[in-house]
Amino acid sequence: MSNGIVDGINVLIRALNTVKFKMPDWLGGGSFGINLPTLNRVSIPRLREGSVMKKETLVDVAEYPGANSGNPEIISPRKLMKETMIEALSEATPEKQNLLQKLSISIGAEQLFDEVIDYINEKTRRTGKCVIKVGG
Repeated sequence: MSNGIVDGINVLIRALNTVKFKMPDWLGGGSFGINLPTLNRVSIPRLREGSVMKKETLVDVAEYPGANSGNPEIISPRKLMKETMIEALSEATPEKQNLLQKLSISIGAEQLFDEVIDYINEKTRRTGKCVIKVGG
């Protein structure tokens, strides 16, 4: 949509750039015209495949089919994702906890949650019991 606006403005600029004025001879002659530069098209990253953002960036999110019907896009700071993961693990049933021996989630080159899972596994080995609290 933003490029549609830029394209529309560029059409107007090109039209204005065709306006030329010819000076009468008694004013010295010559000619001049409008010469405005056109605008560059906007490039906004799409996060369909995910990304790790390390600086302020304008993005286009939930742009893929299904984003608003069953497969929403999650955008979150890393700390909140870690806290959410710990909460989800603490709500796991005993049957599911047996499956959670090692979990590694990668986005690009970034490893998320390894530290949390390694801590949980180490504490479980040291104490001999599962350290993830299930239920209230």
